[in-house]
Amino acid sequence: MTGPLHVRAEEFGTVRLFGLRGTEAEIARMTARHQDAEGQVHWPLLAELGVDHLDETHVEIFDVAQLGDIGLTGYMEEGLGIPPAQIAPQRALLENEGGQVLILLAGAFGGKPADLKHSDKLSFLGLFTEDRPPVIFDPLPTGGAKGAPLTGGRKPVSDAAMSGRIAMVALLVLFVLTGLVIWMSG
Repeated sequence: MTGPLHVRAEEFGTVRLFGLRGTEAEIARMTARHQDAEGQVHWPLLAELGVDHLDETHVEIFDVAQLGDIGLTGYMEEGLGIPPAQIAPQRALLENEGGQVLILLAGAFGGKPADLKHSDKLSFLGLFTEDRPPVIFDPLPTGGAKGAPLTGGRKPVSDAAMSGRIAMVALLVLFVLTGLVIWMSG
């Protein structure tokens, strides 16, 4: 399945926006997490989305009125890094969105694929992609790395290091021979 309600495995940089529908009490029940007698946490929002887990650090639920003058589109552009060109086709819809909204960042799904379901309590408002400029590797400004070897070749072993290795091997041979003599004489 493809489409805005299909989450690909290892998805990165996407933002899904939903409007929460219902009375204030219904929205509060849907978004509240509560624990049962066995210590199991229940979050009705998961059932509305048709998923069994969301990473709460990548989920935002808030009332648009809290954004004040910046508004939902301003928050999306400046807070979430969504380019204005992506928002433009839905600007009127988003600017008129009131009440509570749900924002699901790509990380909410833990890198696993998911198919979100349609719900009368969730109104899908759009799938957006964060604007991430390409990484450009400029040359170093001082030229300090010019002429440096590109491979991690080994330096030749010095005479002192070689002498130390030979001495170590000679000591080990002497130690083994001494142990052998002691064992045979015992």
